[in-house]
Amino acid sequence: MIRSAKLRAAFEFLFGATVDLSSFDEPARRQIRASQIGAVVQLTPLTLVINIANALVVVHYFWDMAPKPTLVAWGLLISALAALGLKPWLGKRHQQPKGVSARGVRRVTMHGAVLAMAWGLAPMLLLPHADLMGQMFLIFLATGMMAGGAFCLSTLPFAGLAYTWVMLIETIIGMSLTGHAPFVYVGILLTTYTIFLSHNLVAHGALFVAHVSDKLKLAAQSELIAQLSEERITHLAYCDPVTNLPNRVAFCEQADRILSGMTESGRTAALLTLDLDQFKFVNDTLGHPVGDALLSAVGQRLSACVRERDIVARLGGDEFAILQIEPELPQDAMMLARQIVDAFKEPFKLAHGELAISTSIGIALVPADGCTSDLLLQRAELGLYAAKDDGPGTYHFFEANMEAGALRRRALEDGLRMALKNGEMEVVFQPLIDLESWSLAGCEALARWKSPEWGYVSPAEFIPVAEATGMIDEIGAWILRAAVTEAQNWPNDTVVAVNLSAVQLRSQRLLSTVVNALADSGLPAHRLELEVTESIFLDGGEGPLCMLQNLRTLGVRTSLDDFGTGYSSLSYLRRFPFDKIKIDKSFIDNVAASSESLAIIRAIVALANTLGMSTTAEGVESTEQVARLLDAGCTQIQGYVFSAPRPATDIARMFGPRLAVPLARAV
Repeated sequence: MIRSAKLRAAFEFLFGATVDLSSFDEPARRQIRASQIGAVVQLTPLTLVINIANALVVVHYFWDMAPKPTLVAWGLLISALAALGLKPWLGKRHQQPKGVSARGVRRVTMHGAVLAMAWGLAPMLLLPHADLMGQMFLIFLATGMMAGGAFCLSTLPFAGLAYTWVMLIETIIGMSLTGHAPFVYVGILLTTYTIFLSHNLVAHGALFVAHVSDKLKLAAQSELIAQLSEERITHLAYCDPVTNLPNRVAFCEQADRILSGMTESGRTAALLTLDLDQFKFVNDTLGHPVGDALLSAVGQRLSACVRERDIVARLGGDEFAILQIEPELPQDAMMLARQIVDAFKEPFKLAHGELAISTSIGIALVPADGCTSDLLLQRAELGLYAAKDDGPGTYHFFEANMEAGALRRRALEDGLRMALKNGEMEVVFQPLIDLESWSLAGCEALARWKSPEWGYVSPAEFIPVAEATGMIDEIGAWILRAAVTEAQNWPNDTVVAVNLSAVQLRSQRLLSTVVNALADSGLPAHRLELEVTESIFLDGGEGPLCMLQNLRTLGVRTSLDDFGTGYSSLSYLRRFPFDKIKIDKSFIDNVAASSESLAIIRAIVALANTLGMSTTAEGVESTEQVARLLDAGCTQIQGYVFSAPRPATDIARMFGPRLAVPLARAV
């Protein structure tokens, strides 16, 4: 052990610390060896030319000093040995081998040593017989060949060391054969130079191995990164990043794969599509991070409602889908829909607090409604539209007659997008009659759409389409501007009433829209009356009421339309001071014949008077109804008994101190 350590220390003193490849695995060692030999092989043409050229110079220089057969034999030997490197170069010049064994390295080392021995023969054979200039020439040549060989073989340290030290030993032997004492000093200098050259050669070899090792590590890391990136890309292509559920692409592929064999086998399935009621309001008021957290929680709750074999996916936005595979009973799809609706009754616990939201569900059945994901999704969505029409937190199965309605709805969407641009929209006005003065107190502005394809389209049909598609903001703003511009031409004590939808009230742009419309028209704020329905209270949020409060700070009047239909808003009458209550037509229709209807109207009027609000009875169609409403204490009436909605040009002629119509005299 001690002897081995001393030998190692002596070796490192003479040659430097060589690189040990044992720390690498065999594939890495083979690749490192391939790179080492590849670097040597690349220099083969240059070394061939240099060796042959130098041999020719030596032969020519000593042609008259040494035996010619010896010179010729030596020159041919050098040329042959140099030419041996051509074969591997010809085979590897276009493509470096991916791996080389230790035997390959030994062959290159042996070739370098043999070539060095051949070059070392020159000083051994020629130095004793050469003159001083010839001896200097041979020593310079040996020194240069040692340096050149060390450079060419520096990527293979052992081959380079074998070459340089063989050359050194033979050169020293040649110098000793001359018997000249000064060559002892030259030998010492040459040995020192060779030690220096060896250390640099080994150091360069170590750097080369480290460089190749780094490249191998980088290639392995790049391959790993590429693999991970490919997996990540695949994951993103098929997985929704917010909920970690399958996305639309993955859902459709899985569903089609499962559904493909169901027609032949007689198996059944159900596809449910869901979306969150008023989810846009959550995003608009609480921000998208809260919306994303809600979507993630919804995904988890839906997954908890289904069996392991069922598929839950997020299709996009707030829309989810469930493929219920082989339900045990035909009514299982309905039971699942009920379970989901009930599950949504519990508020979602998010980081910012609890959030209550409901869901609407559409259902399509396999094979009755289709056997492909596209067709089932399309028909389930039609069921979803029907469910949303029924109100939040409901479900609806697809029915055949829904497709005709869907085609009509899509056609209305397309037509409505161009209606404003093409001048198809107009505003008409229905008078509001003050029962105390029998004068025109103002008018309600109503939108009309005259389509070149369908003629007049009912607002009851196109307004929901505008709300669902987001076009209501643009249409509502246009109606508001047209109404206040026209009202500016009316008497100063009259008002113009404009309807606002719940969707408009949830938009932060509404306030600026009203301000700009009043500023552009010059109409005082107190002459604008904004009508809202009780549906604004359905989502339980404070946003609509806050918007109404902001509008009131401008001086705008507010009116609660369709009062008493489908929702109890008495608490909101206490919390928000509307200027007017409009009594729904359903109470007016029977007021002349029904004492119950009259009692309800009297109660509404009394409530309004107590709260300091006026009342308008809408949908009045007979003088008998007018008499009853006047007796009940209503403030205003509106309806066909006086006038249908009219163009602005007709309305301008109706204003006066009292009504010049038989209505007042009849009452």
